[in-house]
Amino acid sequence: MTKTPVHQRSDRRGLSLMDLVITVLIMSILSAVAAPRFSSTLNHYSAETAAQQLCADLNYARQYARQTSQEILVQFTQTPPGYTLTGVPSLDKSGNDFSVDLVDLGYNVTLPTVDFDGELGLRFNPYGRPLVADGSAALSSGTVIVRAGSDITTVLINIDNGKAEVQ
Repeated sequence: MTKTPVHQRSDRRGLSLMDLVITVLIMSILSAVAAPRFSSTLNHYSAETAAQQLCADLNYARQYARQTSQEILVQFTQTPPGYTLTGVPSLDKSGNDFSVDLVDLGYNVTLPTVDFDGELGLRFNPYGRPLVADGSAALSSGTVIVRAGSDITTVLINIDNGKAEVQ
């Protein structure tokens, strides 16, 4: 049996410890650069989609008030962030009002500002017009700020027709 000389066995290529260290270092640098951008994008998406959800539900409450010719109260909670459409039946819980907890829906958001003429809610009359929460007067301003991280999205109520819009 003949032995292969040592210098001929080095034809096999592999990773040296230095190759592995350099690769890990490059991956770490790329991760450090990409992580803040990814986090910022995720916050923007979360704030935007939560605001779109809120806008759609406010417009649903307005439309429901018009279709049923009854007043609908929309009451907000800031902790946990969410809202209840009193007078609108829940779509998944029979006998309950339509209620949304934004955290339960997976949105990592807060509602730092909910202001409907100084109240945490508003009411839609049977014509879909926005009123203050107690129904005693027409709404003169309506704003909800949705925040995720440093990203802010605003939902405004058009005081003339009651439509909600994302700004």
